[in-house]
Amino acid sequence: MIVAGFHLVEGVGAVLARLARTLLGPSDHEWLRWQVEALSERNRIAAELHDSVGHVLNVVALQASAAIRVLDGDPAFAR
Repeated sequence: MIVAGFHLVEGVGAVLARLARTLLGPSDHEWLRWQVEALSERNRIAAELHDSVGHVLNVVALQASAAIRVLDGDPAFAR
């Protein structure tokens, strides 16, 4: 009976050891790695968005500048 009890405790311990990651969640190291990966992705997206918006604003500024120069000579073209 005592030996069976020890085997039962050993079996339950083995099952709990296998389920530990699921029951306890990610370790601090895994959680930190996920956060770093998420932050890196956000920074990459922000850089791409910054470049895209900056390009569009430069084009708008150039077109507005050209329109001001042409406005007196050809208002229809400037519009």
